[in-house]
Amino acid sequence: MGGSHTLVIKAELARLEEVRQFVESSAKSLQADERTISDLRLAVVEAVTNIIIHGYKNREGTIKISVDRNAVAVIVCLLDRAPIFDPSLYVTPGPGVSPEQKTPGGFGIRLIKQVMDEVSYRVSATGGNELTLIKHTG
Repeated sequence: MGGSHTLVIKAELARLEEVRQFVESSAKSLQADERTISDLRLAVVEAVTNIIIHGYKNREGTIKISVDRNAVAVIVCLLDRAPIFDPSLYVTPGPGVSPEQKTPGGFGIRLIKQVMDEVSYRVSATGGNELTLIKHTG
């Protein structure tokens, strides 16, 4: 079924296409179905975009992306050294909030939670952010 796949990138928006291709090829080599691949690609690109824009805020940094699989799911782990941010504590605006009351952003986190079966966060052993995205494979 293939082994674990890892990519380390500079925290730059110009690297998003590389991330997209990496997630797709890794998930394919782990024999994930097309729906799983599509959902993983969307969630990982959203998460990486958030890390670059909101975490590093145009400062230099890296993001480590690991893709693995167990018997029931594909697991993606994102590691970064941006300031600590727990996305589970972020409240996204509801549909009844007027455009004037909404702050920019926040919808990427909602989208990630919608397409993933499990999303977990912890401060990594090295003091950075560790976001784990899990998509069950059936």
